[in-house]
Amino acid sequence: MHYELGPLGYRSLAFETETHKGLADYQGIAVVNEVSREVPFTRTIEHRHLTPESEQIAKTFTIITREYPQPWHIGREAYYPVNNASNKKLYEEYKKLIAARYPSIVLGGRLGNYRYYDMDDAISDALIAFRHNYYPSKM
Repeated sequence: MHYELGPLGYRSLAFETETHKGLADYQGIAVVNEVSREVPFTRTIEHRHLTPESEQIAKTFTIITREYPQPWHIGREAYYPVNNASNKKLYEEYKKLIAARYPSIVLGGRLGNYRYYDMDDAISDALIAFRHNYYPSKM
């Protein structure tokens, strides 16, 4: 079904990672989201704060990754659906096509459901889909 109805719109990301030697802590927390138009990246992640053992292992350096928004094209990783009327309509057409051709397929997650998810919603929807498709009598 390789883009049979045309590609859906997405936003992509590019990542730049830096190692800061001689610096045990860059920003004090795991994630800083940028909101200023003057800053070209959207997020800085300092990996040491994501797992407690990392803070104990690396006391003389830290690693950060910055996320830069990028346009999406076929062949580039799709991260965020572009939520507009034409994409919603195209997604619904793909959903009907998939249901007709592959009735046992269960779509899930950000890309399968073509919507942005916070992690709690992604887990909740996955559990509901599992119960609905494998234990329908309990719904």
